[in-house]
Amino acid sequence: MKTYSAYRLADGIFTGKKLLGGITAPTPEFLARNTPKDCALIEGDHDRLTKRVDVETGTVVDYVSPLVEQRRRDNEQRKARAELDDIDRRLVRYLADIAAGELDDEGERRLREMRARKRELRESFNAQ
Repeated sequence: MKTYSAYRLADGIFTGKKLLGGITAPTPEFLARNTPKDCALIEGDHDRLTKRVDVETGTVVDYVSPLVEQRRRDNEQRKARAELDDIDRRLVRYLADIAAGELDDEGERRLREMRARKRELRESFNAQ
């Protein structure tokens, strides 16, 4: 049994519609009748989130949806903001130690590490 995946002719993005052939190969008339408007069919069961058709060559190629990429960036930013908030909460303790004159060498080292990490995280926001 053959499977056909529909894709948009304009950009090669799979629509998610699939046609399943029966025991015998589907006729060209059946395929034409069941092909969505402004679309074409390609043989195979293709994942619309990770593949698309290169409309110039007619081959299936890897694809990253802009929505997937945006979600990935949003998740990275959310994690970075959470880490920044966590660093800020921990810095309060070190600032209290500084005010009391009780910050030891280990505390100074950790304070420098946290400040460096905050700079890295802020730079990653600017890079995106």
